[in-house]
Amino acid sequence: MESELEMTDETALQNLYDRAAAAHMQPLWVNTKGYVPREPAPAIVTAHWPADTSIPLLRRAGEIVSSEFADRRVLVCNNPALPPFSPTTQTLYACIQLLLPGEKAAPHRHSQNALRFILQGEGADTIVNDKPVRLRRGDVVITPAWAWHGHVNTSNNDMVWIDGLDNAVLKLFDATFFELPPHTGEIANEVVGPANTGFDPDWHFKWHDTETLLREQQASGDPDAAHGCRRRLLDPKTNSDPLPTIAAHMTLLPEGFRGQSYRSSDSVIYVVMSGEGRTTCEGEVIDWKEGDIFTIPTWKRYSHQASSEAVLFSISDRAAQEKLRCWREQRGDGPVQIFGLSG
Repeated sequence: MESELEMTDETALQNLYDRAAAAHMQPLWVNTKGYVPREPAPAIVTAHWPADTSIPLLRRAGEIVSSEFADRRVLVCNNPALPPFSPTTQTLYACIQLLLPGEKAAPHRHSQNALRFILQGEGADTIVNDKPVRLRRGDVVITPAWAWHGHVNTSNNDMVWIDGLDNAVLKLFDATFFELPPHTGEIANEVVGPANTGFDPDWHFKWHDTETLLREQQASGDPDAAHGCRRRLLDPKTNSDPLPTIAAHMTLLPEGFRGQSYRSSDSVIYVVMSGEGRTTCEGEVIDWKEGDIFTIPTWKRYSHQASSEAVLFSISDRAAQEKLRCWREQRGDGPVQIFGLSG
C-alpha cells in the first residue's frame, strides 16, 4: 500500500512548497535531519597556530603598529574553515595581545565576557573597574561583561597574553554592546564611571596557587586518564565558573603521559604554557610546544601525549552548555555521560 505522501499529487505538492517559500516558510518534513541532526557536524576544523609563527608576527606588529593606531594590538586566531574575521571556534575567540613597556591600553567595556591568560612577561597591570591586577606568567584574570577594563605596562618587560572572549555567543543573540569612557584623556587606572558588575579578587587565578593544586593532585597519584592533572578555575565562593559562558582549565601532563581517547560536546581552545607533546584528533596530529595554540572541534575524539612535562591552559563553551543541559562527554569506548541528566 502506497504511503499518503507517495499518493500526493506532485503538482499540488510543489505548489504548496512554492507558496510556503513565498511566505518565507519551509516544510519541516523535507529535511527533518537538517533541523535536528543526530550528532554535531561542526563547521570548524582542528587548527594549530604555532608560536614560531604567531609570536614573530605579533612582535613585528609591535614594531610597526603603535598603541595609538590600534586600540588593542591583537592578532585573532581565525579558524581556517570559517571566513576572515570569524571566531576561533564556533562560539569563542582566542586572540594574542602585545603590550610593550611604557604602553597603556585605554579603558573600555563591552557585553562580551572575557579572560586573559598571561603567556609571557610580568609587571604590567590590568585594571578592572578601577581594581589593578598585577599580571604574571601563568595567571588568569577574569573580565566580566560590561566591566571597565584597561591595561598599563610600567615594567621593562614585553607582555604577551591570550584573550578569550565569547563574541560569537553574543553575536548569536544580537546582544553586542560596546562603550568608551564618557570623557577623553582618561588613562587606564582612573575611575571611568559606574559598572553594572564588580570585580572579585578571587577571579584573579595566580599561577603560583594553581600550580600548587596541580602538584598536590600529581602527588596523590590519581591523574585523570584523559587529562592528567587538571583543575577547573572556579569561583571559590560559589564553586561555579566566574563567567556564564566560558569554562577554563589548567592541565599538567606528566612526562611520558599518554591520555585515554576522549570527546565532549564543547569545542576547546588549548594554549601551551610550557613543555612539548602531541595531540591526536581523529587521525590528525598536532605536535605542540610552548606558546602554541590549537583547537579541538566539538564531539571529535582526541588524546594527549607529553614528551616532557607540559602545562596546558584551555577554554571552552562548556559553562554555557552545562546551563543549557546539553553538555556531554565520552571517555574511550565508555558510556556517554550527559551533564545534569541520568539515563
